[in-house]
Parts: sequence; structure tokens; C-alpha cells
Amino acid sequence: RAAGILNPAECGTAVMESNGTITAFPRSSCRPPTNAETGVDAGYEGLPMILIKAMTCGVPAVSFDCKSGPTDIIRDGQDGYLVPAGDIPRFAARLQALMTDPALRQAMGRAAFHNVRRFDEDTVMRQWLELFSRLVAVKAARG
Repeated sequence: RAAGILNPAECGTAVMESNGTITAFPRSSCRPPTNAETGVDAGYEGLPMILIKAMTCGVPAVSFDCKSGPTDIIRDGQDGYLVPAGDIPRFAARLQALMTDPALRQAMGRAAFHNVRRFDEDTVMRQWLELFSRLVAVKAARG
């Protein structure tokens, strides 16, 4: 669990999680998560909110592809990168690509901003309501 600065002139704040995920937040009105919001278990995270928060800010993420979590959020090569667990050289290369290629970073950031909408409160609540409606209908059909 650590937070730090990566090239503050360009990106503002970066957060590195215990599972190796590094998220950089641009200097903008979008508030990056605090240290208290960034703790994750090494190798497993059910739904890493830090990734969703970053992508909501239009920031592509680089994460190790751990057992669960990041793969459910990041669309590899489209809105961020998933790197095989422990592959430090590839992780560093993906970070470097995003930090040195503004066009790539912006394109992936736009995709991240749009793709993460599937986790919006309205979308998730609609899915829950649909599930409950189906369950009630199944129970009613069984008598």
C-alpha cells in the first residue's frame, strides 16, 4: 500500500497498490483516492474500486492480471493493460508506453472513461432490479 508521485508535471498523483497496480491521476477536478482507499490484498481483489475510480477520471490503468478483479474491469489493450502476474519487465514497459505516448494515453483514457460506465450506480441498480424481477417471476411460476 503506497501512494506516490509519478512525474507530477504531467499526471499529478499515482497510487501503487499491494498487488502491483499503479494508477496515475491527472491534475484535474477528479479527486484521486486517498491512501485509505487503496488497500488491496496481494493477488486477489474482488472488485478493485481503485481501477474504477481511475477509469472514471479517464485514466488507463496497468495492473497485474491477478486471480480476480482487474480482468473484470480492464479491457486489455483497449482501456488499460493487464500484465501476467509477476512480469515486472512487461509491467514497466506498459507503464512506459502510456507515460511516453500522449496519443495512446489519451485514446485509452477516453476508452476507460466510456467503458467503466458499466459500473455506474444506475446501471448496476438496473441489473439488480432485473435479477430480482426474474427471481420473483420464477418463484411465482413455481407456485
